[in-house]
Amino acid sequence: MSGILLLSMIAAWFYVVKKLAQFCVKKMQEGQKKRVVYIVVFVLLCIAPVADEVVGGFEFRSLCKKGNSFIYDPHKLGGRTGLWDSEPRKEIKNTLLPIKGSVVYWVDPETTEKLVKYKTYYATGGWLSRWIGFNSVTRPYTFTGYCSGLKEQRRMFEKKFNLILN
Repeated sequence: MSGILLLSMIAAWFYVVKKLAQFCVKKMQEGQKKRVVYIVVFVLLCIAPVADEVVGGFEFRSLCKKGNSFIYDPHKLGGRTGLWDSEPRKEIKNTLLPIKGSVVYWVDPETTEKLVKYKTYYATGGWLSRWIGFNSVTRPYTFTGYCSGLKEQRRMFEKKFNLILN
């Protein structure tokens, strides 16, 4: 049902955008310039509801690239087991979208020694996502809203260091 609602909203939005773009170029003379201006206005109005997410997505990916490193001592990892532990999520300041970050650890359950440390980031959607909130979910529409290097690095830790991550 929510899919039908979403498609209806998108169709209504395209209709409104088409009428607004036509209104904006109504007084221009017919020709190539009018068509180009119409297309530009149409495209800008189409992406306006998710423009904050588009820009915020670039900001989020940059933050993920910069903070996507693992800290570990390879000499301490061999044949051990790591249990997941995390610090509470903290708000990242001065970002277009609400973004929270957390430091995650893989801890040896016997010695409580921190074996691996890395960061995860979580982004909330733009104003449209937060306003609509389908099924009380406010994730971004234009990107995943979560990043962590663990997915790519987990196999390396398990194979190379024989570290069991639980």
